[in-house]
This record gives sequence, structure tokens and C-alpha cells, in this order.
Amino acid sequence: MRQLLDTGTELQAILLSDILRKKHSKDENRNPYAAQQLDYKENTEMLRRMIVAFRDLSVNFIIVAHDITDKDGDDGKIYTRPAFTPKLAGTVKGLMDVQAYLTADTDQEGEVVRRLQVHPANNIQAKCRVGGLPVIIEDPHFDMLIRANAEDTQKAETTINTIEKEEAA
Repeated sequence: MRQLLDTGTELQAILLSDILRKKHSKDENRNPYAAQQLDYKENTEMLRRMIVAFRDLSVNFIIVAHDITDKDGDDGKIYTRPAFTPKLAGTVKGLMDVQAYLTADTDQEGEVVRRLQVHPANNIQAKCRVGGLPVIIEDPHFDMLIRANAEDTQKAETTINTIEKEEAA
């Protein structure tokens, strides 16, 4: 069973609007369109809890997000990441097994070519805890990731079992 959240970017905006609306209903002097730092903190925590709840279900969970080009505050490097607030983007990246960047281009024959980047490179923020995947997957399918994850998990379990047997001997 698969669960798809499309888009996480829009969900963050909807939740933030709801937070602002509720706070404005309690204090009419508060601008219902101007979020403050505590509003973003509340928004991030609400989404973190929701993502953890979905992630911990026995289903495969995908969040789709728009992208944004941002500048690193430390070294000034430009990179592309999910269009969440910076704090939530880091939180989501830490919670998920895979953070990937999907592109779709047209080749010379007019066919759509999709590429899924699962490792960081070329100023793309990506991450993959699934072993054995290339930086970019050509013509990706969800079943590929499921199969790779199952194989990676099986390899890890085999390694752990071997180590445990060796230690017991």
C-alpha cells in the first residue's frame, strides 16, 4: 500500500494559514497574513508530527514538494531543495529514507525522459539511505525503489546475522 502527500509544500501553506487564522480570531489586532517566528515553529512541529505518524505506518509514504533555489548561509553556494521553510526542509530530509529530485525533459525524438536524482550532486539536495542506487535513476518507477530497499534490507539483515553467528562461535 502506498500513501502519497501531494504537495507537502501546499500542505505547509494551508497549515500556516490555519494557524494565522486561529490566532487572528483570538486577537483581532493580529495580522492574519503576517506570520511570526513562533507561527513557523508551530507549523514545522505540526508537520513533523504528521510526517512521523505517516512514516511509521506499515506503508510506503511519499511526499511530493515543489522545488526552490536557495543560497547556503555558510558558504553562499546555490542549491535546489524542496520548497519548505528551511527548518522544515532539514527536518523532512532527516525523517525520510530518500529525498530525491525528479526532472522530466524531452529528448530529440520528442519522448519524455524522466530522471530521479537520489544522491546529492550538481547543487541538488538529495539523500538516499537505500544502498546500491546510482546518483541518477533513468526512467524511474516506484517499484524500483521498493525492490532496491528490500534488497538493501535483506543484505543488511544477512550481514547482521553473520556477525551475530561469528560472535556467538
